[in-house]
Amino acid sequence: EPLLSSSSWLFVGSPVATLAPGGPAEWNRLVAVLPNERYVLNVVHDATSMSSNSSNNQTRNGTRQIHLTWFQQATGEDVLRGVLHAHLLHRQLLENGCDDGESSVDFIARTQRALETNDWFRSSLLERLKQAGWKTERTAIEPRDAVRIFIPQRETQ
Repeated sequence: EPLLSSSSWLFVGSPVATLAPGGPAEWNRLVAVLPNERYVLNVVHDATSMSSNSSNNQTRNGTRQIHLTWFQQATGEDVLRGVLHAHLLHRQLLENGCDDGESSVDFIARTQRALETNDWFRSSLLERLKQAGWKTERTAIEPRDAVRIFIPQRETQ
């Protein structure tokens, strides 16, 4: 089970078997399609979940779920980029769907090309976040029930 889910369409920290249900061959294709990224994602079709309360990701034949996870060396900016890519995938699914016969790997590659072509992520979005005081290198995703405790350091005299 994923560590965190957003609504019913994004699952973060999914196990490899869930992220790549087609096995090692699918995993290798997913990694190969994003060679310069420190995250892996997949659009998984779940025909078993036809609940009426998750209309924002329903298709005629079931539900499309986006599974996302990062490699250990991922930075805070990689976390933001992975979530942005997942959001673009989700938006594309809602607006246009996935082309008939297009594999999820091809679909991911197509949206990746859009990210690279319109590099507003690095040149505009990240710059604006930094100008607003965000520390993008410290980005983390936590489950809804996470608790943070702040212990101030004592000043030495």
